[in-house]
Amino acid sequence: MDSKFCGDKFSCSTCAAGTISLEGATSCGQCPSGYYAPAEGSTTCSLCPAGSTSGPTSGVSAIGATTCARLPDGYYSETAGSATAAACPAGRYNFGDDIDDHDQFRDCEVCAQGTYQPSTASTSCVSCPAGR
Repeated sequence: MDSKFCGDKFSCSTCAAGTISLEGATSCGQCPSGYYAPAEGSTTCSLCPAGSTSGPTSGVSAIGATTCARLPDGYYSETAGSATAAACPAGRYNFGDDIDDHDQFRDCEVCAQGTYQPSTASTSCVSCPAGR
């Protein structure tokens, strides 16, 4: 069933990608952050998979998204449909070349011996100063 809205009894329109229409609606509604509607005429919003979001961290619009984006390096999300991402904590990092997804806390790797990272949301660790 196509997702359409009728502004009046004489004029109906198909909802654009990123939006859906509920039965009896007079306008299309946007999918919330963490969800997306990939095609024109979608009848439901789909959950973004774990490790991705349609929220502002991904650079994709927070609402009305047509796709989900992999989380940026330094972040992870274990929950499908998450509107927010968690930053890797200090002492840990993640970088896209090292992992396939950002969908588990364990994707935030512990800094190797002789390195450290005092900041959150990091993509690498730094060498310890000599003698430390």
